[in-house]
Amino acid sequence: MGYRALPLAVAISITLVSNVLPQLAKADAARVDKLVSEMSLDEKITLLGGIDDFYTRPIERLNIPRIKMTDGPNGTRVNGESTAYPAGVLLAATWDPKLAMREGEQLGRDARARGCHVLLGPGVNIYRHPRCGRNFEYFGEDPLLAGEIGAGYVNGVQSQGVSATVKHFAGNNQELDRNASTSEIDERTLREIYLPAFKRIIDQAHPGAIMCSYNRLNGTYASANRWLLTDLLRDEWKFNGIVMSDWGAVHGTLGPLMSGLDLEMPRPDNWSIEKVKPLIENGVASPDVIDVKVRRLVSWMDRFGWLEKEIKDESIPLNNPEGARVALEVARGGLTLLKNENAVLPLDKRAINSVVVIGPNAKPTPVGGGGSGYTSPFDSVSIVQGLRSALGEHRVTLIQTNAVDKLVSHPVIDAGSITAEYFPNENLEGAPVVKRGEPAIRIRPLPSGKESVVEGLAPGKFSVRYRATITPGGDADFTFFTRSDDGVRVLLDGRNILDDWGDHAAHDRSAVVSVKAGQPYLLTVEYFDSGGEASLEFGCGPMPQVFEPGDLQKLRDADAVVFCAGFSQQTEGEGSDRSYALPDGQDDLINRVAQENAKTIVVLNGGGSCDMAPWIDRVPALLHAYYAGQEGGTAIADVLIGAVNPSGRLPFTIEKQLSDVPSEGHWGNAGVVEYVEGLFVGYRGFDRKNLEPRFPFGFGLSYTSFELGEISAKFDGEAIVVSVDVSNTGSRDGASVVQCYVEPPADELIRPVRELRGFEKVELRPGEKRHVELRIPRTDLSYWDVQTHGWKLTPGEYGFVVGFNSRDLAKSVTLTVE
Repeated sequence: MGYRALPLAVAISITLVSNVLPQLAKADAARVDKLVSEMSLDEKITLLGGIDDFYTRPIERLNIPRIKMTDGPNGTRVNGESTAYPAGVLLAATWDPKLAMREGEQLGRDARARGCHVLLGPGVNIYRHPRCGRNFEYFGEDPLLAGEIGAGYVNGVQSQGVSATVKHFAGNNQELDRNASTSEIDERTLREIYLPAFKRIIDQAHPGAIMCSYNRLNGTYASANRWLLTDLLRDEWKFNGIVMSDWGAVHGTLGPLMSGLDLEMPRPDNWSIEKVKPLIENGVASPDVIDVKVRRLVSWMDRFGWLEKEIKDESIPLNNPEGARVALEVARGGLTLLKNENAVLPLDKRAINSVVVIGPNAKPTPVGGGGSGYTSPFDSVSIVQGLRSALGEHRVTLIQTNAVDKLVSHPVIDAGSITAEYFPNENLEGAPVVKRGEPAIRIRPLPSGKESVVEGLAPGKFSVRYRATITPGGDADFTFFTRSDDGVRVLLDGRNILDDWGDHAAHDRSAVVSVKAGQPYLLTVEYFDSGGEASLEFGCGPMPQVFEPGDLQKLRDADAVVFCAGFSQQTEGEGSDRSYALPDGQDDLINRVAQENAKTIVVLNGGGSCDMAPWIDRVPALLHAYYAGQEGGTAIADVLIGAVNPSGRLPFTIEKQLSDVPSEGHWGNAGVVEYVEGLFVGYRGFDRKNLEPRFPFGFGLSYTSFELGEISAKFDGEAIVVSVDVSNTGSRDGASVVQCYVEPPADELIRPVRELRGFEKVELRPGEKRHVELRIPRTDLSYWDVQTHGWKLTPGEYGFVVGFNSRDLAKSVTLTVE
């Protein structure tokens, strides 16, 4: 049966069924009531706020434990190194909820190995625009795909007695101004596009927690939005877990208290005893409001067994080989081959003598995007390492081309001129704690709360001002480069030339300034850290040459060139949105390399699409690697040499130009963000305007070929069963994704031309045929009626079209639905 045939909880393998009990158990109501009745008001209030960034407060006299949380969604990152799984967007590209469940299971085990009760993932916000900084964490542009992958993930995590946290609820589709902007989304668009993934996961996986988003939704902060958190989530959807805030997303006391929020994280800035207790004592809020929240929190603990047993399992290795194996399997399953002219891939391992690997992501290869979605692995495999393991050291040559790294390594600063002042606040205020000379303008990455930059300065919130002198040897254009987590600004002779002063994950910024020979310039670099990880890198001077002598000849002589392009945790991540163009002059570099060698294969890292127009017609092959986690280099090499047949399929549409993106022009605004495109996100918008995408939603190439047989559809109770045979007509083992889209009957109602309503990933040997049945609930044919504020089915003739992507739909059948 297809993935729509049964709830995912039923599809869990027999070996895991016994582990699912904590997820399915109900809290002992009598026990919970007794514990709540024994608490003082002060104790109850203390449960409503976090402490020390990733903990809740214990009540030791009642044996209520301190609950420990960890980011998610791609690894248990809070307590140092951990298995770095592929990013969520790659997991979605597998189109395989069973594999998502296996990754979730390993994430749950990683959490237990570290004594963590709660994993802060998955993120299921819809891919609305390619520049969103957190697209890499999410599951693509379609709510059905996002919901099915998310349900598998949550079922896996919770099978280990660890609570998943589905986020960010709701309308968080950009990072710009995320703490204040309002997502203006009409009722129907909310119901049909931005809410269904959350609803599907709640129905199929019963997550322990939901995290509300930073932004406002239709004018009201999500943390204070009673319609969102109570009327919809609890009363209509019957969600019985807890709702926590995103970190620092609560902006008041009474509003969030009355909204349905249960837990303010990471600390009670608004829900302290001093702020909440007077509201109860003065009759502004009922004590029942507090009791309801406390009862939910204690029920959550009881449901997962945390009141009775220690979550930490020391029998699970911190560096777990089983997790690494699953990370590799997921990476192999999601890598997506988008172009393969003249069958340049796979590379023939027996015949190839020389491969050159080049590009900024060759070594190291990024395992993920930046921010809370980034996990530092114990070890990771770069593309260079993967290819050398597969082909042999002597056949793989690395050409280093990262001019920015060269600039940072040898900045043009007068020797001995750097001084630094360190302040115990974020604003460079008051007297510095320490003032001293420094060898470089740099702060190596520091995990939150673990170390201090200098003795006498508490970790966490601090700022530093560096001063130095630069005296150019000749007239030149100097590049000033920063990579920071959080804010940084650069001044030259008191003039602000680079300003990135804000709370954000690590990312790059640069500015170019003309300087005069022999003239000394006063350089000032100011930095602040607002918590989380602290890091700063700085470089300045003429941009170094990319190629060393002999590099171009190596390119010409190679049998093939693998260009490792794209973004990284420094250029894509939480807290800011990324560029559409590839960073660091990569477009020109790809074209230069392709000019030297016609067999140039681009391997692209990133959370979505980018501007491919400058080079896509000049290279014969393109592999989208998203962020493939710690085992990414091995998986990529396996695909390039044909040891693994690529089976990933795009979870988003790739446009030919940015103006084709349905939300372009009304995305990325500060303040009011209007979702003008409405329902027509991704392929829905391309279909409506009859625009040809560069690569359609659901697309991916294989080293073999597949063919569909005849299609049929029939009613089966409250569902329509669409049946089709799929055959492997090529010469290699391979997997493809059978996708079913539904076309509504013609009427005056504005609806998408077609929408994904079922899919199944099928693995086949050469010549093998498989019968696929996709079960589509009748209710999935409904639309949201804004007049009755409910779901409504239009009677009539529906089209059920089946194929291998949203534009390759070879088989169709109609069925009258009453």
